[in-house]
Amino acid sequence: MKKQLLVIFIATVSLVIIACGNDATGPGSTGDWFPLSVNNWWNSEMDGYWISTAQDSIVWTGSFEGRITDLLEHSSGFPVYEIREYKTLSNTLDDSTWTTVDTTFTYFQITNEELRCYDDTTSTEYEIWLKFPVTLDETWAHADSSDKTMQVIDIDATITVASGTFSNCVVVRETDPAGSEFSFVDHYYHRGTGPVKTILSVSTEDLYAEIDLQSYNTQ
Repeated sequence: MKKQLLVIFIATVSLVIIACGNDATGPGSTGDWFPLSVNNWWNSEMDGYWISTAQDSIVWTGSFEGRITDLLEHSSGFPVYEIREYKTLSNTLDDSTWTTVDTTFTYFQITNEELRCYDDTTSTEYEIWLKFPVTLDETWAHADSSDKTMQVIDIDATITVASGTFSNCVVVRETDPAGSEFSFVDHYYHRGTGPVKTILSVSTEDLYAEIDLQSYNTQ
């Protein structure tokens, strides 16, 4: 059961690999909330735990290495940026430890209205990670086939991660009204650098995890 939850967890936090930055301008129209340019890269680290109702616990530590590897054309005729993410996750349960390694690819499109994420370059369905302009309390469906919703809960947050303290961040909360695998995931973004920190919390279990930026290079 713990390994099954781990798979769900990795899928939930995938793509949350970047960072916040300092900018006095605050939220604007589209802004450069996720800097899309080939060879941009972000390295983050994760720490978390899960204590089950049986009182046994699992500890997670890991790294997320993301890089924009290519600019491609979607089959519908618009450009998408390919992001390769390499994930290494160490799992400690009682006296046993195992490591999960995975490489995934996703494809991002930015329009005047939305930041969209596709699973490949042919599918027509996409997830909406941001809506522009970023507006406090705005809520939208994550994807047409999903019960998950996104809501802007802050537009002037300050957060401290391994690479420093950053201000003027926006925070987008991802929730699942069906109450399946998590209570909420908070995504921190900043114009010019991208999503910074991710916090995942589950109220029905004693489960908590954070992903913090360690280093990055954007242009």
